[in-house]
Amino acid sequence: MGGNHKRWLEEAWREDYNAGLISRDELHTRWFGRDILDWLKGLFGVTDAAPEIIHSISEQLTIILLNEEFQCTYHGVDVEAHLNVQAQTSISVDTAFSLTIIWQLGAIPDLSHSYLYFKNKGEVKATFTLDALVSTNVRHRGH
Repeated sequence: MGGNHKRWLEEAWREDYNAGLISRDELHTRWFGRDILDWLKGLFGVTDAAPEIIHSISEQLTIILLNEEFQCTYHGVDVEAHLNVQAQTSISVDTAFSLTIIWQLGAIPDLSHSYLYFKNKGEVKATFTLDALVSTNVRHRGH
């Protein structure tokens, strides 16, 4: 249709109408919705605002990165150590998306004109803590 969206819509409606595969009421519902007044309001109530947030995630997690104990003897000194590294995280994410599927029927179905829009916003905060404890025990040497 040479990029003429209105002409394409008119042609698509005529094809649906002339095919006779669905009733007149089903055709009306498919193209204009169940309520003509809501459809007309939609025509004049167009907005460029972003879609509403559809899914929100808010979680707090503690992630243990390292939790180890060590024991050894160094130059006659018994050494014991404990090391604990953690991340305290706070995750807050909002996601909005829209999916349009345009399917052209044929020998090989064509979905190449379909698209997905999504927008994410939020933040991830993390506080890292390091806990370390080392203790020694000196062995006495008798003389």
